Amino acid sequence: MITNEQILYRFDDYRFESISFQLKEKPIFDEFTIEGNIDAKIGYQKDLKSCQVKMSIDLFPEESDGPFSLKATIVGKFSFKESLTEQQIQNFIKFNGIGTLTPYLRSAITDITKVANVAPMILPYINPSQFELSEFQIGEGDNIF
Repeated sequence: MITNEQILYRFDDYRFESISFQLKEKPIFDEFTIEGNIDAKIGYQKDLKSCQVKMSIDLFPEESDGPFSLKATIVGKFSFKESLTEQQIQNFIKFNGIGTLTPYLRSAITDITKVANVAPMILPYINPSQFELSEFQIGEGDNIF
């Protein structure tokens, strides 16, 4: 059994900051390769007891030959049992934070494409270790970004 003493972090909340979907004029749903970019940024409180992860995805940018263009940004809030070092927060986010938010992002993309009456798109597994977390912000209050 897991006790409160063993829990190092808590996933407090998430929200979609933005979602944009545009069906192409002549969508072709034959075989196509998923094109796009995924970006992740983190921000944390000065006391190092909480942080936010912002993941953005841009699928089939407008200039691509994909059947639609989709952009979405999700922000997750996490808190820690005790203050962590900046390096510990970065390591946590790279694996646990991104891994926690990915299913919400994947589900939203599937739902949007399904509701648009196109073939539902299910994102493949996203490996958190592929992210280069280059942007860190230190903030105060509930919203760091």
